[in-house]
Amino acid sequence: MARPTRRATSAAIPVAILLATACRWAESPEARRAHSEKEFLERQIDSLQVVVGKAERGELVTLDQIAIGVDENVAGQLIRASLPRVVTIKGTVVRIESALPLFRGNQAGLVFR
Repeated sequence: MARPTRRATSAAIPVAILLATACRWAESPEARRAHSEKEFLERQIDSLQVVVGKAERGELVTLDQIAIGVDENVAGQLIRASLPRVVTIKGTVVRIESALPLFRGNQAGLVFR
């Protein structure tokens, strides 16, 4: 039996790595949600660090910006007043039953169901 050449072996390694990384199990909905929450929290931390830096440099109050505060409950009531809603997006019918606004630090998000 012939031994594989060094060239054939070195070419097979990247292919094996590509196949190994491409073949993975699909994430469960719980894992996807946890991953999304982790990313949201990491962005929140980064955003808060930026705000802390601005506060330390005295840059929070400027002439061209204004701070607006909105309560999550009030925003949620306004959004939910128009629900349920059915829309078609690229041929897919989507029904939105509820919405939950999340305001954390300098980040905002909406969870639709």
